[in-house]
Amino acid sequence: MIEMTPVTASIGGECFLLTTPRSAVLVDTGFDFCADTVAKNIEAVLGDRPLDCILGSHSHYDHMSGAGRIKRRYPDARVVASHYAEKVFKSNGAKTVMRQLNAACAEDAGVPVGNDGIDDLSVDLPVADGDVVTLSDMTIQAVATPGHTRCAMSYFFQEESLLCCSETLGIAPTYPEVIPCFIVSCRSTLDSIQRCRAVGARKVFVSHRGILPESESARFFDHAEAAVEKAAKLLLDLHDRGCGEEAIVEAFTEAFYWPTAELQPRRAFELNTRALIPRVLEEFGRTPRKSA
Repeated sequence: MIEMTPVTASIGGECFLLTTPRSAVLVDTGFDFCADTVAKNIEAVLGDRPLDCILGSHSHYDHMSGAGRIKRRYPDARVVASHYAEKVFKSNGAKTVMRQLNAACAEDAGVPVGNDGIDDLSVDLPVADGDVVTLSDMTIQAVATPGHTRCAMSYFFQEESLLCCSETLGIAPTYPEVIPCFIVSCRSTLDSIQRCRAVGARKVFVSHRGILPESESARFFDHAEAAVEKAAKLLLDLHDRGCGEEAIVEAFTEAFYWPTAELQPRRAFELNTRALIPRVLEEFGRTPRKSA
C-alpha cells in the first residue's frame, strides 16, 4: 500500500512523497527557494532510504523549480517529466522567468534567495502518454494532460489505482468547487479530463490538495469539466459584449482567484489569465480586442 506524506515547505509549492516498503517517489518539488527544507522533510520520512524518482507534473516554477536542489541531496533520483518539459528546462529564457518568479515568492515569504538551483534543472527520463516507469513495487503510467501547459503530465500508480492529476484538471481548495487552470487550450483541457476519467482510477489526487475521498473520485471529473466550461463561457460572453483584455482579467480574477489566494500570487494568476485570453478566443473563432 502506498503512503502519501506532504513534504511541502511553502504554501503554493505543494509536493508529496509517496512511499511503499521498497520505493519512494516525490510528486513535484515546489519552489526553489525552499527546496532545501523539502529535502529535509523527505529525509525525515525516508531516513537512510533512497528517493527513487521525482515525478514532474509540469515545468512551472511553483511545481518543479526546486528539482535542482532536491537532486543535490538525492543525486540518484531520476527526474521524470514530459518531453516538452525537458525542452523547457533546456531553455535559458524559461529559466530566467522561473528565477524571477521564484525570487518574488521568496521575497513575499521573507526568505533570502541565495544561490538557486534553477540552472541545474533537467529531465533524466522523458516520458510520453502511456509510457510506464517500473520501480521495485510500483508501476507508474504516464498520462498526457496538456491544457494548463503543453508539458503537463499526470501519473497513474497501477497497484494502488491512484491517479495523480496535473493542474490541467484544476485545483480544489474548496472542493467540490473546482477552479479551472487551463492556459494553453480549452479543448485540450477537456480532452485531458476525459483521458483521465478513462483511466478508471479508484483514488484521485488533485494538484495542490492531495487525495480526495474515494467516493468523490468519479464525480471530480464532472466538476472539473463543468469548471472549464464555465470559464470558457465567461470569457466568450465578456468578449462578445465588447470587453477588452483588462476587463476580462478583472472579471476572471473576481470569479476564480479568491479561493486560490494562498496557492498562487495574484500577479501569477493575472499573468496566466492574460496568456489564456487570446488562445481561447482563437480556439473559438474570435479575434482578441485591445484594451481601451
